[in-house]
Amino acid sequence: MIKRLISSTTLLIATFCFNNIVYAGTIRHDRTDEQYTSLANLFPSVGYLNTKFSSGEDFCSATLIDPNYILTAAHCIDFNNETLLNATFVVNDIPYPVTNATAHQNWFSSNRDFGAGYDIAVLRLATPAIDIPSAPLFTGFDELHQVGTYVGFGATGNGLSGYLPNTKGTKRGGQNIVELGSSLGLPDNLLLSDFDSPWTTNSIDPNTIPLDLEYAIAPGDSGGGLFINGHIAGINSFGWGRNDGLNNSSYNDVVGSTRISSHINWIYGAMRAMETIHSDRSFNPIHFNTSSNDISPDITVVSPQENYFDKSYEVAVIKDWGFENYQPDLERDRNNSRSKRVPEPSNIYVILALGMLSLFTKWQKA
Repeated sequence: MIKRLISSTTLLIATFCFNNIVYAGTIRHDRTDEQYTSLANLFPSVGYLNTKFSSGEDFCSATLIDPNYILTAAHCIDFNNETLLNATFVVNDIPYPVTNATAHQNWFSSNRDFGAGYDIAVLRLATPAIDIPSAPLFTGFDELHQVGTYVGFGATGNGLSGYLPNTKGTKRGGQNIVELGSSLGLPDNLLLSDFDSPWTTNSIDPNTIPLDLEYAIAPGDSGGGLFINGHIAGINSFGWGRNDGLNNSSYNDVVGSTRISSHINWIYGAMRAMETIHSDRSFNPIHFNTSSNDISPDITVVSPQENYFDKSYEVAVIKDWGFENYQPDLERDRNNSRSKRVPEPSNIYVILALGMLSLFTKWQKA
């Protein structure tokens, strides 16, 4: 758990470290990897995202929130100012091509500041993933001090070694206590956790005691989900070597996620915008007139020089001009959708499932 200490020096370090992205997957050195991969399998909505840019390919994680839509991090589809050519979401070994994508306008206006809490993107799939349970959004504001489960396909290692190269691609889940960004002087658009070490536990200070499957996200986990009681509450965004200056997901590093509850209206609005495009295929990249709460019929093409995304190949990118203003009818639309609204397991079910796995393992060894 994060101790509530803050200084101007800390903030300067934070600004510096956010430029060195760490995305996730290191485990306790005294736990087996099987425990973490088994936990991840309880979250079927999380898949991985392959992206292709003009200079090469990249890899992130993402979460299905509707048969047609996934959530990921903005930086996963905004790479070195390059054109996004293709993107494919893979879940249960089934590929789903992406046709539309958008990122929060404040991701760009903040100069891509990870510490601002706008590292969020919504993508539309070409065909619906109707056989995969989608994760419901966490809509409350009581995340503080709850147990969160981080899930993604990032690199791995342990708290002593930090993450290791060439280890991306396996789905893992781990748990931590959730804090708000303000616990370390950052906006509450962020949720934070630190990676406590069993070697430095102080029995008198509960803030130093690690959870049984304590965890830190690492490269490749970006865009994956932070779950609280079966709902996606955060999008994996960054790592921060706050205590040792090394952004390697080792013990005592801090990880940050974009807070879903701060962006509910924006997510709904982005989905609503993409539904409009999907129903009228004569429009591709668009922007909206934000003078009212109605979607403007005056839809125009985004010019590439505006430093958002531009239209290329299969992915048409939509410019956000205030999507949070366009969500009033979304709940009605979602109620009529074919979405499997099946929550991921709550904390109590996760604990019971892991306990049964442990007993089964011991029985096999007996």
